[in-house]
Amino acid sequence: MPSLTDIPAIRVGHAADPVGLTGCTVVLCEAGAVAGGEVRGAAPGTREIDLLHPSGLVQQVHAVLLAGGSAFGLAAADGVVRYLEERGVGFDTEVARVPIVPGAVLFDLAIGDPRARPDAAMGYAACVRASADPVEEGNVGAGTGATVGKALGMVGAMKGGVGSWSVRLAGGPIVGAIVVVNAFGDVVDERTGEVLAGTRQPDGRFARTSEVLLTRKPDAVFGASTTLAVIATTASLSKAQIWRLAVQGHAGLSRAIIPSHTLYDGDTVFVLATGSQKARRTNPIWCGSVRRRRPPWPNRCGGRCGLRAEWAVSRLALTWPAGRNPLTLGGPAPVVCGMIVPDIGTVSPKDHAEETTGVQLGVSSFAAIRQPLREVESELVGFGVGVEVMCESPHAWPAPVPWHSGRLVGLHMPILGINMASTNPGIREESVRQVLATVGEAARLGARGVVVHPGIPPYKEVLSYERGLPYAVESLRRVAEAAEAAGVEVYLENMPAVSIADGVRPMAFSYGVPYEELRSIYEQVNHPSLRLCLDLGHAYLAGGNCLKAMLQDHDVVHVHVSDNHGWRDDHLAWGDGDITQVVDLARDLPESVQNVIVETASLEASRKSLERISKDLLWRRGQP
Repeated sequence: MPSLTDIPAIRVGHAADPVGLTGCTVVLCEAGAVAGGEVRGAAPGTREIDLLHPSGLVQQVHAVLLAGGSAFGLAAADGVVRYLEERGVGFDTEVARVPIVPGAVLFDLAIGDPRARPDAAMGYAACVRASADPVEEGNVGAGTGATVGKALGMVGAMKGGVGSWSVRLAGGPIVGAIVVVNAFGDVVDERTGEVLAGTRQPDGRFARTSEVLLTRKPDAVFGASTTLAVIATTASLSKAQIWRLAVQGHAGLSRAIIPSHTLYDGDTVFVLATGSQKARRTNPIWCGSVRRRRPPWPNRCGGRCGLRAEWAVSRLALTWPAGRNPLTLGGPAPVVCGMIVPDIGTVSPKDHAEETTGVQLGVSSFAAIRQPLREVESELVGFGVGVEVMCESPHAWPAPVPWHSGRLVGLHMPILGINMASTNPGIREESVRQVLATVGEAARLGARGVVVHPGIPPYKEVLSYERGLPYAVESLRRVAEAAEAAGVEVYLENMPAVSIADGVRPMAFSYGVPYEELRSIYEQVNHPSLRLCLDLGHAYLAGGNCLKAMLQDHDVVHVHVSDNHGWRDDHLAWGDGDITQVVDLARDLPESVQNVIVETASLEASRKSLERISKDLLWRRGQP
């Protein structure tokens, strides 16, 4: 089974008190690993977290401790330090080698014996038991006393636990994660919104923590929760890139735990980069070809591994039969440890290993563009998939984007009045400024990327079509450079053609309508943070070979799905127009695709499209 220990030089060990129901888990990297971390919960308990800051002197750590016992559990780190010191492992200070062991704790004192806490002896024992075998999952180590769903107090809670997963990128690094789930909120299947483990009512039904919080004060002990994660990769990353990876790891938590990062949680993500493998310019997800037209970009790995880390963290899933738990709370209901894969449903670990799509399904807020985003956020989240926010005024712009949920896949740049290819310097600079602001918002909100348009030709100037192209390339390069620094991607979208009357052959109103022109702009920018976005409706309207060519382009990672009638860009529900006559998503989407976003003109059309795609298309990818 894929596991964090698929990372060479990483070993994991557990130790626990099965009577007191507490324990600790140690991730050993004795050869040293560049490390970073990010705390998002409001009630953390941590050790040596400050040295993980990108500006810190110490670059490498030698172990990470995850423990129960609340603040008392930090004592287990002393045993880890002693174990490493005995083996000559540590930061060389010239007078002694000092083992660097950051750690974090969760609150499990309300389970079992509150006087039972991880100590130095337990930390040492976890190190002795550490191995490179697949990580033992369930109610072990730091997850021995873990619980989830505490809005109605411990009487309504369920067991949590430990889960681990890993993924190997085609021709690239391995990314793995281990997560100890002790959340205040519910563990959910993001695709359906189904609660898999969480707050339960006296009759055993799920109460849904988010709804409980709207009607009553939670019966929770302050700081009595916390989800802890360690992400590791074989990639060579800087501390700044690792910090960004940790941020995206938190996005993985928020995809599968609702709510996450609350006042009652101390959610913390650590990241380790062993540096044993240089990044290659490969497609981010399960791609079958390595892009060799450009030189390798080691610094590209931060963004790519970040997306994989988010996926791995949210993919940890283990259904643990109630009878095998040391403690089952509130009756015989099924007990879930870890987290579920939001984008492929509830499947067994074996099914996970066989599943190779990795596609994130989402919906665009374009469906409610005439309403303020804050008024429709809950409805968008209620679809149970990711969300792409259209940054248009007054819907969701100007910044800051009013988004508070964790299911954000991407942002779409503002459109009205924006032209990064304008021959007018003032218009062009203001347009670039607006798009750079969108990139900044994507980084702040933990979104994967930003959809951008190449720009509009200066039609009012005679024979001036070519004049704007160099400005488009220059502006896009600036945006891509900013996106790389922010740890997000830029998706360059193909554009549609329009007609001046029904029955008239369409004309281009933007750069990037013919596939060859879009590809030319993309290759001139030549930046690792820039990828391609295929809008199926736009490609259909563009005519020629655009749709066929883009379906064969393995630089396409982001897809917009809508349907059209004739030459009108109607943004219809999938299957209500003409595109289904020429494309079958299940068969034709490039294997490089990360995200498939439904972009229709109404919430009802989006719902219809999601039902069709999720049932008939995306989940059959890879099958005959």
